[in-house]
Amino acid sequence: MHLIQGIKLKNDQCLICGHSKIRDLFTAKDHGISQENFIISECLNCKFQFTKNPPVESKIGPYYEATKYISHTEESPNFINKLYFYIRDFMFVEKYKIIRKYNSSNNFLDIGCGLAHFLNFVKSKNNNVTGIEKIESTANIARSKFQIEILPPEFLLENKLKEKYDVITMWHVLEHLYNPKEYINAIKKLFNHESILIIAVPNQNSTDAIKYSEFWAGYDVPRHLWHFNPINITSWVEQFGFKHLATHRLPFDAFYVSILSEKYRGSKFATLRGMFNGLVSYLKSISNIQKTSSLIYVFKLNSNE
Repeated sequence: MHLIQGIKLKNDQCLICGHSKIRDLFTAKDHGISQENFIISECLNCKFQFTKNPPVESKIGPYYEATKYISHTEESPNFINKLYFYIRDFMFVEKYKIIRKYNSSNNFLDIGCGLAHFLNFVKSKNNNVTGIEKIESTANIARSKFQIEILPPEFLLENKLKEKYDVITMWHVLEHLYNPKEYINAIKKLFNHESILIIAVPNQNSTDAIKYSEFWAGYDVPRHLWHFNPINITSWVEQFGFKHLATHRLPFDAFYVSILSEKYRGSKFATLRGMFNGLVSYLKSISNIQKTSSLIYVFKLNSNE
């Protein structure tokens, strides 16, 4: 997909392989906010999937309406949201353990930090933390609550960050970016020899994605622009001079995503059905990590970069 000024996506070239032959697969609905339909398309060469013709970047804001978009709110009006918050907080510990397997230094940058709950957890472990957040209202809430430095994306993309970072994280952020190539190139400039990049994204090849197809909550159109799998995301990031070190599971995403997907299908007893199918997806992922609902990828720059 060719990027024009980081504003509008022109879907005539694959982000991953550069191929120009594209086909439309199916229509997915924005069940959570706008109720609009969007087309999921696929590269005929490498099978990479993407959201066709999303709103231009300057008009995407209403699709992140704070009271409805879960990662930008602290409200817990229902069971699904409460489940999300519980799992989120539990996984901070697990994510931190994964990071410490590859880097023990203490200078963290979280891109797309949202309300900065992860950064606040990392800060509590005596680390230096900085966040990047595009939505200013969200950043203001985080600054006020946690007293963390949170900067707009321009500081990253325009090389205004003058220090190096030991750990750079993108938790379910890459799939939202209109200009992902610019972000990856900017991240490279912030690396030292031991730095690691952590990217977490939904897995389009997961058991729950295949089961739910157009109702899969992981598509989350139009907010999710790119729909990665373990093969194409690692090959794409490596094109920028990174080396893929490891892949780790986000084990509980299958439950939350399956419950939402059942809700989107209009199922009776959606929560129970979702819990059951989430369990099936989770169990299948134990023997095959590439079937996991969401995955964490760990990268490091090649030594010659």
